[in-house]
Amino acid sequence: DSRARQARLAQVTLVHLVYLVYLACLVSWLKEINRMNQINKTNQINQTNQMEGIAMKGSDLLLRCLENEGVQWIFGVPGEETLDVLDSLVDSQIRFIAARHEQGAAFMADVHGRLTGKAGVCLSTLGPGATNLLTGVADAYLDRAPLVAITGQASLDRKHKESHQFIDVLSMFKPVTKWNAEIFHPRTMAETVRKAFKVAQTEKPGST
Repeated sequence: DSRARQARLAQVTLVHLVYLVYLACLVSWLKEINRMNQINKTNQINQTNQMEGIAMKGSDLLLRCLENEGVQWIFGVPGEETLDVLDSLVDSQIRFIAARHEQGAAFMADVHGRLTGKAGVCLSTLGPGATNLLTGVADAYLDRAPLVAITGQASLDRKHKESHQFIDVLSMFKPVTKWNAEIFHPRTMAETVRKAFKVAQTEKPGST
């Protein structure tokens, strides 16, 4: 009898585990569908605005994409190339946490990712601001903490020549990120942001 009871108990436990795994997968799938619907809605709004002649700033679109990812805080240091983002934050639910140094901002995003399991976001300007993020981004990459780093960059008309504070950020961050990219056109922004968060939070987590 005791063996039969143990067998039945094991069967019931197995059924419960399978049910819990199924529920977890279902919840994850529904969350992903909801996020994709939000991204599609953002793209539709942007296209409608363009058709109606209403211009949406790239910084507004970026923050809308971050809101769709559930971002609540951005850690960083203000800079000239990121002023539009800071202006757009006025009308956003996302809170900007100013740090004294970009490295500190990166570590704050790193710890946020470790504690919550959701990618922490850090922001810097171009050149030295981007290089200062590197240590915190590398720490998140090595310790498998989800993190998304956003940096400013020189304008396209300056990239073909030696220019003040221009540096190849993608090549610099490549060894310490799971994936990175540069946005040249607003049409690719929603897809790029979605992939950055997806890659950062997918096992094994890390920085993008």
